[in-house]
Amino acid sequence: MKRRDFIRITIGSIAAMGCGVSLAAPKESPKPNVVFILADDLRADCIGAVNPLIKTPNIDRLAKRGVLFNNCYNMGANGAGVCQPSRTMIMSGRHLYHLPNDSTAHSGDKPSVPVLPTVFRKAGYDSLFCGKTENTYPRANNAFDQLAIRNIKHGEQDYDRAVRARRGYAKPVVSYLADPARANKPFFAYYAPCTPHDPLFSEPECDKLYKGENRPPLPVSASVNHTAFAGFELKDTNARPYDVPGLGRFKTPLNLSQWRDINAKYYAMVSSFDRDVGLILDELERTGAIKNTIIVFSSDNGHSHSDHGQIHKSSLYEHDIKLPLIVCGPGIAEGKRSDAFVYISDILPTLCEMIDTPIPETVQTKSFLPNITDPGKSGRKTLSFGYTEEIRAFRDEQYKIVLYSNKYAQLFDLKADPNESRNLAKDPAFAKRLASMIEKARAEDKAWGDCEDKKIANIWRPWPMKPCRLKKDGPMFWEIWADRK
Repeated sequence: MKRRDFIRITIGSIAAMGCGVSLAAPKESPKPNVVFILADDLRADCIGAVNPLIKTPNIDRLAKRGVLFNNCYNMGANGAGVCQPSRTMIMSGRHLYHLPNDSTAHSGDKPSVPVLPTVFRKAGYDSLFCGKTENTYPRANNAFDQLAIRNIKHGEQDYDRAVRARRGYAKPVVSYLADPARANKPFFAYYAPCTPHDPLFSEPECDKLYKGENRPPLPVSASVNHTAFAGFELKDTNARPYDVPGLGRFKTPLNLSQWRDINAKYYAMVSSFDRDVGLILDELERTGAIKNTIIVFSSDNGHSHSDHGQIHKSSLYEHDIKLPLIVCGPGIAEGKRSDAFVYISDILPTLCEMIDTPIPETVQTKSFLPNITDPGKSGRKTLSFGYTEEIRAFRDEQYKIVLYSNKYAQLFDLKADPNESRNLAKDPAFAKRLASMIEKARAEDKAWGDCEDKKIANIWRPWPMKPCRLKKDGPMFWEIWADRK
């Protein structure tokens, strides 16, 4: 289905529902409103529509109303602060190796490339930013018409005060949606709080959901420790302590009981965040605006909670880079799933097509609107990923390789082994496949300028703490693997 066809069907759906005179869909503007809800550190397998052990009734409402994508990914990161490059890619539609030069700049308020709020403003929208501003693209945040900052506070000792603060995260969004001014023009509301990122100040009522026999089991990959598996520790394994008020501040290695306690608090934090989603949906329904509103739900990255013995998100295992993604709204099929390969950074061009506005020339990712209009339609055949100067990964519809700067290689059959617990790289039966995938990964990364030319704005440029070489006068990543044909 073409973009114009989607817009025609969307407008027809709005009219058929009698939405032309609703609060949020004035007669003079058939453009749909857009609400984008972005979680922080929410794993793909931690929403109820995928995992029945976790209670997220409001996120599940979204899944029932639209299309849930089973293969949405973050491209990776240029440092332990994975949120910053991820949210920059989301805002700009740029590739990981070509982030905007000003993506970490705090001075000035005009981003160097078109970003979500400037694209929507040009299309005639009013906009709201509500969420965290730490480890984001500051100039993109400042480009919104209204700004409500909701940052995290590490080391907070007053649990009750922190929970009260967390309960208020979504209030600016609810107030914005309730404002009669929303009837004057279409709106773009972006809710991107620091949840369920640690510190885990979960609601006491949500803690009760995961006590005793309801304490969630550990993921299958908890039985596979990366250090034992690979023979070395990941660089940013303990970049900082993981903060769980009431339990402690944790660094690996941890025992199984500790992991289960942390997982229970994480589940409770996700359920607490789900309440925010419910407040926003309820207000959209109260005003009638939901009939004319596209809702996008996703996360900036995944997270490890005992998977491969890790904490945080400093790897290219599935649990760290795979994300939930749901899109629903007028003209979109309900209760569908898509297996299409999608990057989280594809959202900007997709929304451009959905509101019928040009995709900026600076955008390097691609729209997945065809997969929204036809969830059974295929898309990309492969995906590639990078983490700092240390790790590269590449996957197709069945296999995935992960390559490390010390020349350790992993090959996983994701269909037979979705938890990445059996490394096939040393199995002679898979030698040809490993070599073929390494060559394809090298070619794709080279096409994007991965560390081949120091003049290219690659993944290390926004982070002046280190050059793209592994060490001073040392080799670049693919030079290390040059002898692997």
